[in-house]
Amino acid sequence: MWLVLIAALGGAAIAGAVVFEMTRPSSKPEVTAPTGSVPMTMPVTPSLGNSPAYTPAPPGEAPPGKVWSPEHGHWHDITPGMPQ
Repeated sequence: MWLVLIAALGGAAIAGAVVFEMTRPSSKPEVTAPTGSVPMTMPVTPSLGNSPAYTPAPPGEAPPGKVWSPEHGHWHDITPGMPQ
């Protein structure tokens, strides 16, 4: 008889814990955009087909010892073996 009573109380405790866990509010608040906010946009850089973003070199000659990097959009030092 005592065994049945203990088993019933244990089952009720487990069921209560499950119901409590399922119905309690989430600990993480929902993140929403402020009212009237403007969506952020990224600047569009021209690209060459499937290649990464491409920035054309500025007009004129390259500075001495430099080569234009279209992927990075600035001048890099020339390194030995680097295509020019």
